[in-house]
Amino acid sequence: MDYTSLSNTELVRLCGREPKNRSAWIEFHTRFDQRIRLFAYRECRKQIGAGPPPFSQVVQDIVQDVYLTLIRNQGKALKAFKGLNENSIYLYLGVIVKNIVSNYLYSITPPRLPALEKSLDATVYDHQQKTLLLRDSLCSDYIDTEEQVLFQDFLRRIEEILDQEYLEEDRERNRLIFKLFFLEGFDSNAIAEQFGFALSAKRVANLICLMRNALKDKLKRP
Repeated sequence: MDYTSLSNTELVRLCGREPKNRSAWIEFHTRFDQRIRLFAYRECRKQIGAGPPPFSQVVQDIVQDVYLTLIRNQGKALKAFKGLNENSIYLYLGVIVKNIVSNYLYSITPPRLPALEKSLDATVYDHQQKTLLLRDSLCSDYIDTEEQVLFQDFLRRIEEILDQEYLEEDRERNRLIFKLFFLEGFDSNAIAEQFGFALSAKRVANLICLMRNALKDKLKRP
């Protein structure tokens, strides 16, 4: 099989179905390793801050944890990847990296340090919210409470509004931008640079502004 001819989605699904397929994983590494490392580096800089030489080891540990997450439980995360378009894998990997860095920071930050109390509380809160807001993307196990069901209904309503506002060919792109900005906290520059959209940061910012206005207008209606 010529693995280089596979689309991103086909390759990811193949790795999920055949977690021991060495050739498929070599191709996966060739395509995505540099992007995973870039995500890890930037997220560590953002959440932890670049320090002395151990910082590079932290980044390396995060990258290794990403691969462990992908292959754990017979490739459960990869099997559940939906992959609606070629850019979906970048969103998926970016979210996984963000969660792993948050978990790492939470595990190493001593609660007794007063100077970090506020940021630590924020980190814990963000981590809990991500588990709730993006559980479908991360395929994590959860208890199906009424609150979570209502939240999913709310997200579906948002997607319906976005679909009504934009042309069919732009809908999936705009859904991804919505998730990256409103649920994951990436700014317009990071979205334009990291996730493969053929858009400038200014155009992404304009789209986000239009989305916000449309949602505020439609959601306040009965």
